[in-house]
Amino acid sequence: MDGYKKGKPDVPYWLEQIRLGLHYRRKVAYEEKWNTWREFYRGEWSGDILPNNLFFKMIRTIVPRIYFRNPSISIIATKPGFENAILAKLLERTDNKLIRRMKLKKHMKRIVQSSWMFGTGIGKIGFGSQFQSTPETIGETVAPAVGRMREEIEYNQDVLQNMPWFHMAPTSSYVVPALTQFGEDKRWDCFIFNRPVSDVKIDPRLENNKLLAGSIRSFQIGAQNLAISTPVEMLELYEIRDKKTGKVFIISPGQLNEPLLFEDDEFLSLGIEVGKSLVFNEDDERFWGIPSAQILEPLQLEANEIKTLKMKHRRLSLIKILYKSGTITDEEFEKLVGPAVAAGIRVTGNLDDIKFVQVTDIPAGLNQADADLSQEVKETMGFSRNEFGEFKPGSKSPTAFETGVVKQAGDIRIDEFRDMTADMIVEVMIDIHPIIFKHWTGDQVEEVIGPAGIPFWIKFRPAMLKRTTYEVKVDPDSSVPETKDVREQKAVQ
Repeated sequence: MDGYKKGKPDVPYWLEQIRLGLHYRRKVAYEEKWNTWREFYRGEWSGDILPNNLFFKMIRTIVPRIYFRNPSISIIATKPGFENAILAKLLERTDNKLIRRMKLKKHMKRIVQSSWMFGTGIGKIGFGSQFQSTPETIGETVAPAVGRMREEIEYNQDVLQNMPWFHMAPTSSYVVPALTQFGEDKRWDCFIFNRPVSDVKIDPRLENNKLLAGSIRSFQIGAQNLAISTPVEMLELYEIRDKKTGKVFIISPGQLNEPLLFEDDEFLSLGIEVGKSLVFNEDDERFWGIPSAQILEPLQLEANEIKTLKMKHRRLSLIKILYKSGTITDEEFEKLVGPAVAAGIRVTGNLDDIKFVQVTDIPAGLNQADADLSQEVKETMGFSRNEFGEFKPGSKSPTAFETGVVKQAGDIRIDEFRDMTADMIVEVMIDIHPIIFKHWTGDQVEEVIGPAGIPFWIKFRPAMLKRTTYEVKVDPDSSVPETKDVREQKAVQ
């Protein structure tokens, strides 16, 4: 079978497949521009440019409109009966607690920003530990004790024992086979991550890890290309899930003979897609989406040029003073240009020897070009002036109806992005269900509102929830911020 020898992964084969996948991503996802776009967003410009930072404006305007500020799940049973309705309500309460425990809002916000900036946002599902490829029965992430010293090998505070998690993964850490057209067609996917060599060597879950050697990695920071080396020796690892065989394994470029881990993938056996992708601008030929940053970049460069030209013309438009040598002393000249009102200035010679000259003015064409470009940016990104919190200058105060019409028209494009985000949340929660059904073996207690609004508590085991099937959706109003007063009004109603 391709990729395997004697029942084990052929490491050189998979390293070559990943290399080809990385090359494919660099070519079609515009990866060579990613650092440039990050610098735009951070405001890292050369000293002779006066920027009009469209990247920062757009990201800070679009992301808050898309991610869900109060993610909330609604679940109904697809089978009739009072018992099924109760089970659906118990699962709904469990899911909404999990959303808060998993800090889903924080990670979805990061995924949305990555999708806008790089075309594809990536999320990853796990259970119990960060660097274990399948759910652990015990969830232990402590190396064997040396004397009295405990040595943790995982320290992500958002990952809890015996609990599911969903995190944003950098787009640069995810690889799919070269020429992949749609995500559902890929045979395998790979997450690339880095761990300290010392942690890898003492991780009891890994094999063939005693003689590994790391590599010092350097990073290029900012427009100045400042190289920074990691203070700890790091090792690059590839976690690959192969749908063809149902296996998951971890390999390293520094270990060409044997995998560090090779086992059956429990996630695949449960029908769970560990890697989730969020693409706002799909391409019909490529898995990797079209970055909004790619569309905005030429407009950003044009905006910077207009802004810089206006700055230079503004400097030229300042009043210049021409005077004959010896007409005004340096001390008197300081009075001429100083802030003092009605200052007496002594002049030696004829006043005709002093002239005030304005070389030029800011060309009206620059102001018109600036206005035209601003409108082009808003149309390209799907925003009107009102979406940025302002009304048209000089216009009368709009009525509530007019404001509503403008907002509804602008929301058509944003709602598409929000709908994709909601679909990802639903997929994540549906995939988490079989994990907790299998691994949560103890009793759980949830509060349910019964007839006449009377609350009562129900003790159950998650395995009971497998008795029926469910329809899961994200509440559409959960993207709107709520005050305490609004929540109290809903509770009373």
